[in-house]
Amino acid sequence: MNATVKLFGTVSNANGEPLEAADVQLMDRKFEPLFQTKTDSKGHYELLVPVGVYPFFFACKDYGTNNLEYWSQDLPLDHDMQLNAVIDKLEIYGLHAFVIRGAAPGFSLYFRPMSLEKALNKEEDICPNISSESVQVWIDQKPVAITAWNEVKEHVGPDAKVMKAFLIQVRRPEGVSFTPGQSLQALLEIKDQQTGAKGQASRFFVY
Repeated sequence: MNATVKLFGTVSNANGEPLEAADVQLMDRKFEPLFQTKTDSKGHYELLVPVGVYPFFFACKDYGTNNLEYWSQDLPLDHDMQLNAVIDKLEIYGLHAFVIRGAAPGFSLYFRPMSLEKALNKEEDICPNISSESVQVWIDQKPVAITAWNEVKEHVGPDAKVMKAFLIQVRRPEGVSFTPGQSLQALLEIKDQQTGAKGQASRFFVY
């Protein structure tokens, strides 16, 4: 019998208020749900799942009307893990985190942000108004500084629509050393400078 582990946490809004009956799922690489549940009255969820690496974690409530989604990727569930999700009117899609060997000691992150308000208004550019000053990054729960900020054009969908994405670099956490093969979590939060709406996403990657 395969060993099982517990994935648990809370789903809340941008004000820190817990969200009841939010959808929580672990998905495969085809975005098909493997395990799913809903949060309780305190915004808490819990999943008992076999040990493994899970491509996608998803959390949302009132998608497309009040909120967009929280995503986490490549969860290394070989032990009990707490993962808290914050959802609001922004979404961070396609977050990647990686190390460029031989570059400055730090990490690179790639992501495509989206705004619910702009999507509902049917604007062609649904990227929120963000800059390096309105983005925060944590590596293994430790805040890190952004050292480079690059805007990127990304083709998405069957019609190869052009959307705005970003490639940024961040420093390593001060006073922290890592070992080759160590699993790290990158957590990203963005804030629209005009509306104040927020979005979060995370990604697990190997140092």
